[in-house]
Amino acid sequence: MTDMMWIHPSLSSSQELSNTPDILIVRLARAIPAFSDSVRPICLATPDLADYPPCPDMAVDRPANQGELGHINFRMKGGCGIVAGWGVRISDKNVGSTCLTAPSVEFPGRASKCEKSWPVAGIMTTDCTLTNPEPDDFSPSCQEFMKEANFQNMVPGSQNWSYGDFNAIANSAPVKIVDLAKENATYICSTTDIQMVSKRYLAENPGPDSKFPGWCATELVKNKHMKFNEEYEMCAGKKTILPSQRYEFVKVRKTKEELTADAIAYQNVKGDPAKEKISRPSKYKYLFQSYKQDLTGLPQDYPYNWYLGGRDSCQGDSGGPLWRNIKINGKSLAFQLGIVSRGVQCATFNSPGIYTRVTLMHDWIKKTISENLGGEPICP
Repeated sequence: MTDMMWIHPSLSSSQELSNTPDILIVRLARAIPAFSDSVRPICLATPDLADYPPCPDMAVDRPANQGELGHINFRMKGGCGIVAGWGVRISDKNVGSTCLTAPSVEFPGRASKCEKSWPVAGIMTTDCTLTNPEPDDFSPSCQEFMKEANFQNMVPGSQNWSYGDFNAIANSAPVKIVDLAKENATYICSTTDIQMVSKRYLAENPGPDSKFPGWCATELVKNKHMKFNEEYEMCAGKKTILPSQRYEFVKVRKTKEELTADAIAYQNVKGDPAKEKISRPSKYKYLFQSYKQDLTGLPQDYPYNWYLGGRDSCQGDSGGPLWRNIKINGKSLAFQLGIVSRGVQCATFNSPGIYTRVTLMHDWIKKTISENLGGEPICP
């Protein structure tokens, strides 16, 4: 129960501060009798605390070493801040929204909203699935490359093909195809080996309750932007490392001699339904160009080796903490750096949550609480 609330006086006081400072102090009707596992104290970040602490690009969770203490579900937590909340789960159940695709290096639409429906082995589905997709489930441009790659690997024709079948090419990162005949239009195609993706995900996310969420069809990932006040707010999200490299091919027409050679070689495939389903020569050949870092959905001058997505605060978490553990005199204490304010969707690709900076609110919080204690002690 609460008996009084205070909203920061600058909130909505001008067009520049229409959303900030987004903070509300709540006074309970009675004191907390004692702390417990579910009710714990937290220190407030003072103005002299670095609420943007040094955070190296590789500061992500890592698997715990055998016997290493302090792990959470066999992961040593990295990064610069921790968020508590479960709003994304409640939100999804209430509005009936579908899943996000996993933030995995094997998918181009990583940490992105799923389509309303998509084909899986020819059957329309509406939720993330563990079923392997077939070439015919993909866009025509990807279908053509998949079947051509599988054909060249299965029955070598006139091309010098040494890259393996399609999944051997795409299992490290989505493959990029450049179509010279269509003004260098590009196509991004992901692996069909979902079991491999699942095993890799579980190896990177160990624990008794760990479960690969499956895959879904997404639109090409896009950066989302929203109004942000650098003075009063900070952004935060979970880092996922980008694939270090991916294959890039250029699509060009085959010569008449190459088409004839492939037609003859394809006779060895005809009559085998399993092979015909995944392989077929096309009018085009694909020339390997180079290995490049996978920046799907990002500008070419993107400066980081990571992106954000997969974990986030969401509807229902507003007012919750973003905190950092800091050692004081050899003892680790939790300091609240931010307050959950808002965001665009939840946990999606490079769309961080926005948090009110506690360092800039500290003096107002202290003054408001001190003036309204009513003679009661500030702590139990």
